[in-house]
Amino acid sequence: MFKRKLKKLTAIIIACSMMLSLSACEKENDKPNGEVSWGPSFENNSINEDNIDTTDNTTTDATSDTTVVASDDCVYVLPDPTGDEAVAEQERFHDFLYETFQEKVVDDTLTLHYTVANPENYQLNVPEPTYGEMDFSDEGIEQDKQDTLDAIDALEDFNYDLLTSSQKYTYDVWMQYLKTDLDSYDCVFLYEPFARTSGLQSNAPITLSEYKFYTEKDVQDYLALVKLFPDYVQAWIDYETIKIEKGYFMSADAANEVVKQCQSFIAKPADNLLIATFENKVRGVEGLSEEQIQDYIQQNKDEVMNSVIPTYKNIINYFTKNKDAGTNDLGLCYLDGGKDYYEYLLKYKVGTDKTPEEVIDCLEENIDECMDELTTVAFADYDAFQQYYTDSEAEGGLYGDRDALETIEYFEDAFSDRFPAMPDIDVKVENVHSSLVDIVSPAFYMTPQLDSYTDNSIYLNLGSDGAGCP
Repeated sequence: MFKRKLKKLTAIIIACSMMLSLSACEKENDKPNGEVSWGPSFENNSINEDNIDTTDNTTTDATSDTTVVASDDCVYVLPDPTGDEAVAEQERFHDFLYETFQEKVVDDTLTLHYTVANPENYQLNVPEPTYGEMDFSDEGIEQDKQDTLDAIDALEDFNYDLLTSSQKYTYDVWMQYLKTDLDSYDCVFLYEPFARTSGLQSNAPITLSEYKFYTEKDVQDYLALVKLFPDYVQAWIDYETIKIEKGYFMSADAANEVVKQCQSFIAKPADNLLIATFENKVRGVEGLSEEQIQDYIQQNKDEVMNSVIPTYKNIINYFTKNKDAGTNDLGLCYLDGGKDYYEYLLKYKVGTDKTPEEVIDCLEENIDECMDELTTVAFADYDAFQQYYTDSEAEGGLYGDRDALETIEYFEDAFSDRFPAMPDIDVKVENVHSSLVDIVSPAFYMTPQLDSYTDNSIYLNLGSDGAGCP
């Protein structure tokens, strides 16, 4: 939709699809120590693969003649093409993917830091801290659309039939994403950056507070991002002004909710999340003296008080002033192009090519099947069925006697026959900071970096229904 968003998601799509391709259609791995093969010319890129776990996964070798399929439902099952022409095309595709990843992942600092923990291992040209470009002019949007069309042309330049099974998987994932992205340009100003449940006002504090400090440079980059935060938010406020001009501004109720959420976040400035979480993180950086640590703590406090808090006050003032600027209180589908936007969101968020009507039919059919199954169980063992509902209505529900980690372990075991086995990972479960209780969802998961996927964070919001929900 916009240049920054396109580049950010393209980097993630490429990286994730390359990783997913390792398990989509798996092959015999003849590399020592379980190293991952990302393509025939991977060694030339000198990337450190030590942190990529290949437990229960095998890899794709461009010169292999056969494919060992991990799932009966996998469609990428044909033998990989061989011969000089095929290998050359496979190498060209790998190099193209990798160069595209290198370009897109550095477009903004948050994307880079949340995608890879060790950028030095990927030969990246890392810029100074930035939130990336945002150009909402007609010319800027048209150029973004052209960039998407150019990306499609570049992808179509490859001979699909000569690619390996995993490369075809990557090709298809990326092509579907790009073609879906084209639909967004017909409804650019229906997007809402200050959405009620996942808007900038709630996501930004979480994203910044979860910014991991591996080195002193990470601390410095983080502080630079906090300092740049007012400009970043102002760009989205300017976008809201364009929405007002075009008749797409949110309802008064939604605007009031934004104000309420921002007021909650800055109610106690000195105890703000970004101040409360900083010290533990900076003390975890090796090599810093106590004097340096105290200096960074003070810098962070100053930036939060002088940049973040005033920015939230600016948001409050803007939405208070313009709360009645909306022309529709009935939801997005009542705006011009609103239904088309919902169709786009369905494809973009869910990854389906079904129409809304087809999805509704599918859901209703599945609900009927579930009800039939419940009825069968009830008739077979009514006492057990009744006990289930008794337990579910008890305080704490079905899992009230388990803490969060025990619940995760329970479901991991319960679903063991439905999903591939998980690798060994660390999971941190914490309650959200008090300043976020009335802002964020009841629970959320922070996606780890590709090369640090063992560190996982889950946050619970036990003090409220979350996100301003009644």
